[in-house]
Amino acid sequence: MRQEITELLPRLRRFAYSLTGSMPDADDLLQSTVERLLSRDMPGEADLTRWAFRVCRNVWIDECRARKVRREAAERPELVEGQVVDG
Repeated sequence: MRQEITELLPRLRRFAYSLTGSMPDADDLLQSTVERLLSRDMPGEADLTRWAFRVCRNVWIDECRARKVRREAAERPELVEGQVVDG
């Protein structure tokens, strides 16, 4: 499977760039995707290519959600747990 993932890297990198619009972000997304692919078992009947692209997309969605939460927490510090707001 590692060899097949290695062969997919150029295509996954282009896909990651199409999602992020930035090469540094695409490289980070690609790294996270490959880490997840190697740390999990591929579903039994799944096609490796389709599974890899789905994982990449899901990692990107997770990152977008996390960025939104961090942005909202920065804009509304009163929502940060444990912080006391005088007012």
